Amino acid sequence: MLSYKVNCAMSDLLEEAEKQEQLILQKEQDIQDIVGECEKALKNPNLVNSILKNIIEEHKQAI
Repeated sequence: MLSYKVNCAMSDLLEEAEKQEQLILQKEQDIQDIVGECEKALKNPNLVNSILKNIIEEHKQAI
């Protein structure tokens, strides 16, 4: 009985850890995308305003 409960608890923990890992990977990709956009902006200052507006709008929609 105890072994079963421990097994269930471990299974639940592993499932939650996998969800958290996926979330972290998605956030990491989001950050990389933002950094890429910022790097583009630094190379061409005329694009800064447009790029930043796009980033802000995307994050507003995500929220």
